[in-house]
Amino acid sequence: MRLPEIIKRHPLGWSGLVLGVALILGAALRLSGADFCLPMEHCHPDEHWLLNPALKMLHTGDFNPHFFIYPTLFIYVLLAVFSLTFIVGVSAGLWGGVGSIKTAPFLLAGRLAAGLLGSLTLVGVYAAAKRLLDRESAAVAALALAVMPLHVSNSHFIVTDVPAGFFCTLALLAALRVAGEGSARHYRYAGLLAGFAAAAKYNAALVGINVLIAHWANPRREGYFSPNLVRGILWCVLGFFIASPYSFFELTRFLDGMAHEIAHYRSGHIGHQGDYNRLFYLVFLGSRGFGPVLTALGLYGAYSMVRRFRREYLLVLVFPVLYILFLGGYKVRFVRNLMPVLPYLAIWIGCGAVALFRDVRASWPRVGRIAGWKLATPGLLMALAIPGSITLSESYDLARDDTRVTARQWVIDNIPPGSTIYYQSWSVDALPPGQFTRSRDRWNWDYYIGTDRLSRKYFAMKGWAREKYDEVVEAYQHQPLMVFQGRKDNPFYYTANPTVYIMKRDPTRERIKAPRAR
Repeated sequence: MRLPEIIKRHPLGWSGLVLGVALILGAALRLSGADFCLPMEHCHPDEHWLLNPALKMLHTGDFNPHFFIYPTLFIYVLLAVFSLTFIVGVSAGLWGGVGSIKTAPFLLAGRLAAGLLGSLTLVGVYAAAKRLLDRESAAVAALALAVMPLHVSNSHFIVTDVPAGFFCTLALLAALRVAGEGSARHYRYAGLLAGFAAAAKYNAALVGINVLIAHWANPRREGYFSPNLVRGILWCVLGFFIASPYSFFELTRFLDGMAHEIAHYRSGHIGHQGDYNRLFYLVFLGSRGFGPVLTALGLYGAYSMVRRFRREYLLVLVFPVLYILFLGGYKVRFVRNLMPVLPYLAIWIGCGAVALFRDVRASWPRVGRIAGWKLATPGLLMALAIPGSITLSESYDLARDDTRVTARQWVIDNIPPGSTIYYQSWSVDALPPGQFTRSRDRWNWDYYIGTDRLSRKYFAMKGWAREKYDEVVEAYQHQPLMVFQGRKDNPFYYTANPTVYIMKRDPTRERIKAPRAR
């Protein structure tokens, strides 16, 4: 019996083979390169917001994060992962107690946990699309998300976005069960997982709309004051409480944290702000997101679901639209905030690819009979190659030696001990203690270490005059002591392989005077 016949007779068939490829490829892309920039500990500007509270809990046993700018579900997931990492480290002789642990192994463990959640999201997407549509659409959806550059890149970092996407996918699965069967147990799961999504990322609370949609799609046609719906809504609140309990116990601090983050998004963030952000997110998804071909397939999938309308289709149509409309209303534009809706958009793509194939075959039966999947498969692979090539390039960038690690070793080997060094955040750190003096004055130093990603922004922060940065460049950077060249088009912005400049102050020049803070 030939291999195609064996695969066809298997319960999962070709869709199962595609799912297997998607899982292996997706996991390899997300888990490889997790050790980028180690042993340095400050390579991503937001990882410490979750890493430090989890490590503090490990040290103190106090489960209160005392910090609510981010919700706490992923912090508790990290605490569980770090506890296991600690036990493994003790068994391997890396440390003898909590007081002697080193940060780098826990940073690696946290990144692997994020990558694992990103990989498991592919399984959730397949299960949801299979239940809503069919196996073929589910396989294409999983494959599209497996190579999606934004999802792959953010699966390498200890941030809230990929975990939020994972729980939004589980919430979709539970909501589909409500729409299909509608038992009290399914309402509880749908509400609980929506609460977990909100406890992973505040923006993801919008996924709670699916509890209402699923209730409306429920074949029992219960009223809007039914016990099941009330139960589902209460479980949304309870799910958030279970995953972020101190939000209730320290309500004032929680509300202050929320207010701080809302004000931040309303006022802007240097380098990540702009107008017309709804359009910005759409253009990003069509260019550096899924790519133009997959984006077109996604739009066709949405059109197909509207054309062949069933109530449960709204579970994958409403949330992404509502979320982007909400997110685009703020001045800040972080593309990683799109993570909760990417699994839903992948289902759009899976639906569009299969619907287009079937529509073409129905309109031109002779073409479908002669070529069929022999034409559709290469076409789909070519569409996947666009985002896939970007993803492979970014994965290679993470896997190779980071320019900051190379620069750090050069500093240790070549700069005289006792020198005063000012190094920009997220450039070079973890220098040997006692070998150098770290300057806290950004204007007076013997050596300056910065990158092409953040230097201008860093000098402009907190009211410092932006033009002073140009003065520093003219005084010192016109002939830098050493340059470690990174990728100029690096999509990771300031996370992987920036160009690192090491500058030495010219002793014949007068020291630059710091401007007054505005």
